[in-house]
Amino acid sequence: MKKIKSKTNYFQNTLKILLATTFILCFAGCSSVNVVEKGGQFIDGSMFAERTLANYRVIIAGVESSAIEVRQVQNRKSNIETLLITMAAFPTLIFRATSPERSGAFQLESVRFLAGSLSGWNEFTLDIIGGGVFTAQNGRGNIQMDSPIEPVSISSGRIRHKSDRFSGEKALSSLRNRYERITILTSWMQSLSDIPLFDNQTAFEKYWKPILLPEVSPRESRPSEYKTFDAEWVRSEEIRWNKTYTENFFPEELWTLRNSGSLLRDWEEAVSWIYVIYQWDYIVKILSDRYTLKQSR
Repeated sequence: MKKIKSKTNYFQNTLKILLATTFILCFAGCSSVNVVEKGGQFIDGSMFAERTLANYRVIIAGVESSAIEVRQVQNRKSNIETLLITMAAFPTLIFRATSPERSGAFQLESVRFLAGSLSGWNEFTLDIIGGGVFTAQNGRGNIQMDSPIEPVSISSGRIRHKSDRFSGEKALSSLRNRYERITILTSWMQSLSDIPLFDNQTAFEKYWKPILLPEVSPRESRPSEYKTFDAEWVRSEEIRWNKTYTENFFPEELWTLRNSGSLLRDWEEAVSWIYVIYQWDYIVKILSDRYTLKQSR
């Protein structure tokens, strides 16, 4: 029996190493954040921690779709069952809820965020408050939130930046500070008028980067408010920032963030996070609808 167990462990470890190696090779030449997300799950072993008991997909116009997915999973060690809710439009998020009671009622516990950039990835668990009802029978199901979804605080997380990895209190402090900066930034962004709706993150980046960071954007895409004549400049992160543009266009609470280069670092290392917080109300609205589901597994 020991010999069989040894072979099994060897196979699992070899599989992880192979997948991690594939991730690293892809990471060097691919821009897809999904590669980073999956690679991170392979490397830290989280992909192997739970087994799927049942998987449900939303039915849209009579057709099964991955736009909304609900998975009933069980932890391999503790046997605790939970509910995982994901959305195709926001693949960096996994909502975790308690196992439904007989009535179908469940409570949201947290949302896990995992997204990569060219320099690494951010991963954290944000505790949330909210609840809903999930019922399933004979391969069909229904789900609907019955209370507002409210964020509480980041309770855990990890950071990978180039060759450095951070966890514990150091990562938690950095993630909470970045969350605060992103919240201030997106609140201001949402307060502006005549802002278009964004179907995806690519459209979001294309619109907002020239406004937030015209110094590192093509000249033709810079906003009309960006003037260089008689402007005052400040150098940080090896870039000359237009201090006059900063103070004329941005609220005071964002001046230091932009002129210090912190906004550039947040954009380069966590633009997926910025996009999610910007779209948070829309995410909550999507989850608040009632959905009919079909079991796909």
